[in-house]
Amino acid sequence: MEEDQWDLEKDLSQCLNKSKCADLRFVVGKDKDIFYAHKLLVSISCPYWRKVFYFKDWQSMRRSKFIDVLVPEIESNLFCQFLEFVYLRKANITHENIFGLQELSVKYEMPELDEYCSKSVYSCLSFHNCLNFYEKTKQLGLVKWSETILKYIEKNSASIINNQNCLVSLKKETVHEILSLQKLYVPEIVLFRSLINWAKNNQQTNSKHSQEFTLKRILRGFLQHIRLDLLDFPDIEEIRNYDLFSDQELFRTAIGLAKKNSFQLPTKTRADNLIVTLDHNK
Repeated sequence: MEEDQWDLEKDLSQCLNKSKCADLRFVVGKDKDIFYAHKLLVSISCPYWRKVFYFKDWQSMRRSKFIDVLVPEIESNLFCQFLEFVYLRKANITHENIFGLQELSVKYEMPELDEYCSKSVYSCLSFHNCLNFYEKTKQLGLVKWSETILKYIEKNSASIINNQNCLVSLKKETVHEILSLQKLYVPEIVLFRSLINWAKNNQQTNSKHSQEFTLKRILRGFLQHIRLDLLDFPDIEEIRNYDLFSDQELFRTAIGLAKKNSFQLPTKTRADNLIVTLDHNK
């Protein structure tokens, strides 16, 4: 009985971008690549095109057995994945096309595609792109995506932030958010070095316009995120060389560290420290 069942997905895949029986011909991108489709299927899946086909007299525009639809503003590889989703309810989503497909889901009024992209975000992340992804999702107001990416960042923070240039390309609002996270499995001195590299990059960018962009000025408002109590003695000496914290602050930190070492307590990352604090409060 199972062998005789209708395999709809298989049959639709055989119709995907095939000229046989198609009545639509999408002319896509600057190179005018051709994609064949069926008006009925596209109309059922996509409210945007359903309205377009309903309100326009496409039959009067027919030049052959196909109705030509010009879509010059979309890249061909993106439209190919969109069309695959229309027919098969799946697509090959990658870090390169996920934002484009999400934009198409809004333009073409397809919440199913939007949800499909949302569920695929995690699989598109890597240690190298997650911070920029996070920044872009915040700019676009994609709240669910941002929450997913934050979880990824916290879970993999040791690998992500050990690349001390990881913050360099980020805007200051994003840097504030990343440095304020408490569930980071990364030494505090590494966070500090990453912040310094970000500030130096900003200093080089703005030095053409003003000589007043010192590290101290650029880092105003950021140093509050550095947990001095999670540093070691060599870290304190390294930080002191930048003249960003007062000697009094660093002295208090050294005293606290000496007390901690007298009890043989190892220096912890923020996440480890949070776990200990929560256990203590139970």
